[in-house]
Amino acid sequence: SRLFKPLGITDVLWKSDPNGINLGSSGLQMKATDMGKIGYLYLNGGEWDGEQVVPDTWVEASTRAQIEAGTLQEGYGYQWWVDVEGIYMALGFAGQFIFVAPGQDIVVFFTSGLKGSDFGVPESLLKQYIIPAALSDQPLPENSGGWAALQSQQEQFAHPKPEPVPPLPQVAQTVSGNTYILDEDLLGFEAIGLEFEENVDQALFRLTTSNGNLALPVGLDGVFRVTPHELQLDPYFLHAPIALKGAWLNEDSFVLFFQNVGSPDDIRFQLDFEGDEVLVHFTEETTSYAITVRGRINR
Repeated sequence: SRLFKPLGITDVLWKSDPNGINLGSSGLQMKATDMGKIGYLYLNGGEWDGEQVVPDTWVEASTRAQIEAGTLQEGYGYQWWVDVEGIYMALGFAGQFIFVAPGQDIVVFFTSGLKGSDFGVPESLLKQYIIPAALSDQPLPENSGGWAALQSQQEQFAHPKPEPVPPLPQVAQTVSGNTYILDEDLLGFEAIGLEFEENVDQALFRLTTSNGNLALPVGLDGVFRVTPHELQLDPYFLHAPIALKGAWLNEDSFVLFFQNVGSPDDIRFQLDFEGDEVLVHFTEETTSYAITVRGRINR
């Protein structure tokens, strides 16, 4: 509350330990504009709207290299990475970045879902394009056409158009309603199942966890279905809305796209059905984590 409240940051999720204490080092979700507020606070020496929210001495010390890092950047301050040009940055999982360039009076922030090999892309964009584009300290003239194009793009992302749903394969009728007990725990999941209906644009993904049973809608028309309530799953997941969509890859395999809303996780379940069994291929593309678990019908 000491930091977020003065900045007007309210819509956050932060992983906590069993005592309700935030982890501190990771697991924080917030809006991109709120990331920018933190960068702007530091750019202005810890002052926000006339209030000294963070001591200026701390801002100066924390954004100065205190040790040689030799990994992501040349130096590391207190929770900020620092390069030789004096730019300091917060580097988060999968490309959640805040860059502060005091020499140009610039704050730049990115939200991303990057694999490890692409982790340096945002910084390259900053130094090759954004900073060189800062040719004047005067505001740019209003660009109504560009603003309208941006709003149109945002609308398309926010409200994608549904696609025609292909006819269900024959196996969909066979597996629909079955519960498959997994041979081993999969991120807190003990059993799974799917339910399909003909001429319906969504299915149900059923999960059995140690905290109970869940039935989550799955878009079959290319549009995610969002379950807004908090899911008490394995600590791998933040307690946040879950979005699901899926499609049949072939006559025997169904792929499920599983999004923890607000997270860069890129999770996929591929379910390969064969007789009374299913092979569940779980992948998380951002970390390249993959595991395959077998499930058997519970009779």
